[in-house]
Amino acid sequence: MENAYWVRRTKASLKSAQEATSAEARLIHYELAGRYSLNALAVDTQAIAQADALPFPICTGGRKAAPWRGDAR
Repeated sequence: MENAYWVRRTKASLKSAQEATSAEARLIHYELAGRYSLNALAVDTQAIAQADALPFPICTGGRKAAPWRGDAR
């Protein structure tokens, strides 16, 4: 959810940069878009790191314990 926010901000800044009338305004909007995209990347990296820190699930019970394989009945 937080990643979606930063991606929206990035797109809005890029659009503002394209519509800007002065070079200074374009530069500012492109700078903001770059910062927002870095924030979005940081959110993704943090989520991956947290997921990697979780232990693997321990499944006992054969086929009934693994519904994600698609062959559980």
